[in-house]
Amino acid sequence: MTLDRKSVEEKLTELQKIWTKSRTHNRGRFGFYRYLRAVYNWYAELRTKGSAKKARDEIIKLHKLSKKLRQNHPINVIIAATSNEDKRTLSRWARALRYAWRYRHLRQQHRMTLKEFFQKNGGPAGCATKLKSCIKPNLN
Repeated sequence: MTLDRKSVEEKLTELQKIWTKSRTHNRGRFGFYRYLRAVYNWYAELRTKGSAKKARDEIIKLHKLSKKLRQNHPINVIIAATSNEDKRTLSRWARALRYAWRYRHLRQQHRMTLKEFFQKNGGPAGCATKLKSCIKPNLN
């Protein structure tokens, strides 16, 4: 994946569609897991290519977001640009995804999906809290 404006716009559009679907069509209160998985996968791809910060800066330009967001983690910016969640939910989801990224090697070792990882660790809210405290995940 080359990181140009067009590819970033396409990915953001795809994530916005996933977020919209997750919030409609009777997805229930757990419909957002598909969206979080898509955000996580794109972030993982960006990190692997070493272009997460470049993508963050491009997203800020494309969506005319506050320049203060340059200090934020790329996951926060991706979620801010592709969903209409309130700041509290945005922050919780971003911290949960950062926690999952931090412990991806354990998740892979136990062959857990992102949703299973969240569920074993108290959901996105539990993972977000654990990131604040730097508590290792529960994989039992």
